[in-house]
Amino acid sequence: LFEYGRRWISEKKNSPLPHYILSVYLYKHRRFEEGYKESMIACSLSTGKRPQNYPSIQWWMDSLSLEVNKRLYLSLFLIERKEYGKADSVIEEALKIEFGPDHYGTHAGLYFAKARIFLEKGDTASAKRYLSLALVEGDMRGTWTFKADSLMRLLSPNPIEEARRILNYTGMRFMDVTEEMGLSGVKGGVVALGDMDGDGFDDLVVSGIRIFKNVKGKEFIDVTEELGFSGVKGKGMCLDVDGDGDQDLFVFGRRERLFINEGGRFQEVPFPPDTFPTEGCGAFDLDGDGDLEIYLANYENWNRHVYFRDRLFLNTDGGWVEIPLDIPERAGRSVTVCDYDMDGDVDVYVSNYRLQENFLFVNEHGKLIEKAEEMGMAGKEVDGWWGHTIGSDFGDVDGDGDFDLITANLAHPRYIEFSNMTMVYINEDGRFMDRRKELGIKYEETHSFPLLWDFDGDGDLDLYITSIYPKRRSFLYENRNGKFYDVTYPAGVRVYNSWGVACGDLDRDGDPDLVVGSSEGVRVFKNESKARWLRVEGMLPGEVIKVHLRSGKTLIRHVKNFSSPSLSIGIPEEIVRVEM
Repeated sequence: LFEYGRRWISEKKNSPLPHYILSVYLYKHRRFEEGYKESMIACSLSTGKRPQNYPSIQWWMDSLSLEVNKRLYLSLFLIERKEYGKADSVIEEALKIEFGPDHYGTHAGLYFAKARIFLEKGDTASAKRYLSLALVEGDMRGTWTFKADSLMRLLSPNPIEEARRILNYTGMRFMDVTEEMGLSGVKGGVVALGDMDGDGFDDLVVSGIRIFKNVKGKEFIDVTEELGFSGVKGKGMCLDVDGDGDQDLFVFGRRERLFINEGGRFQEVPFPPDTFPTEGCGAFDLDGDGDLEIYLANYENWNRHVYFRDRLFLNTDGGWVEIPLDIPERAGRSVTVCDYDMDGDVDVYVSNYRLQENFLFVNEHGKLIEKAEEMGMAGKEVDGWWGHTIGSDFGDVDGDGDFDLITANLAHPRYIEFSNMTMVYINEDGRFMDRRKELGIKYEETHSFPLLWDFDGDGDLDLYITSIYPKRRSFLYENRNGKFYDVTYPAGVRVYNSWGVACGDLDRDGDPDLVVGSSEGVRVFKNESKARWLRVEGMLPGEVIKVHLRSGKTLIRHVKNFSSPSLSIGIPEEIVRVEM
């Protein structure tokens, strides 16, 4: 490795990049004197021109990080040399470099290095402050966040509470009750909520399939075998498919299966065979008859580079009838349902992967018409490519009384010139425009599933986004009058390598709690908000409720597949009337 680094340096004599990369590996191998020399050279050289074969937009994203990180490693070598004053000066210089929303970097490593200096000087209070700043800001691959967390735990038994105190944090708060609720060690990417036994508390379905009974908000008990689901494989979605008031279960994946809830016991009933791999599904009332139809977003055969057609099944008295869809075959990832145009029928948005366009089906009197490109919601097309969209969600992001849309895109820097980043489409008089950067939502390479929900009860929709892959962090953005702020760490809801997310009032105290799916362990977060809440039951997925407030503001909310069918709506002031 070092021989390769030397060869690279000989080929790129005036570039700081090979010297910086070599210094990183020398630091990891504790070869501090050699690394210090390479780091000094890296800092003495200008970043300069973009290297050959380095995509221009990626270089713009990375070059600022290079300026910060080469100084970070110089400061770390200086700390090892016990030259704390010089190290601090280097850090302060680097902290003057500001990252924009699309730059690939943070200051977390600098804060960690600063904390180390204070610890070496015996100033524990200042060290805790900078460790708190590192934890709040986080970093792209978790390197400095994990180091800061480990160090903070040596100094404080409760790092999150300590960071809240030090930084005077007064925003939304959650408590991780995963272990207390009996879910330690339970793993699964897709999670779904629904009251399956009719006791008034939402139960939990984890991909696998595993079903957990919610015992009055105090614990979850595994009832998979008791309910007869042992050996059933796939991902689950709760839905009242037969309209009898209780939650049935739809299982999808390699094989679709439907289980009807008969007084808390489940009976499998026929469902049309679908031989394609299904990544996402959505239940909604297409034709206004009160019965739920099912849309299947089918995926791909990656080895053969073949994509599969989506399928839509109408729920009739005579059984399930397939409705043909006039769309190309795509790598479907997920389905989002919402009466986004508020004309009284439920529309469908399909998130597609593999740099493909997304679909928006506008429901026109029981017929789905695809209009994503026409409405500006297909994604941004670059030479025939769009984005790797995984999940999407509707919600009134800017509080102006109409529905906006967020699409979470996995976007690798190497291909960023033709791969969409996560997009937040703001509804501007019926036309949708991406305003993610202006809203304050930073670029993240592996965004997965978004969830728009008012977690603090102030009447504005906040945003939770999961991120897939190890050491990739999830995000909770607090909406403060139309601007979003990352409060993930102090709010207590950071999860790594996460996928699905669901929301519901698990303990019936009024506020919405949070369940996050991950192959490293499902997490349950109890909301500790003190706000006022309106609980709404009996609505179908995608249906909209309008809450008119005394000030003239109107809150619009809708029921979401996978989250609880019972809505918890924050009420910041007196209600004048409600429309369902």
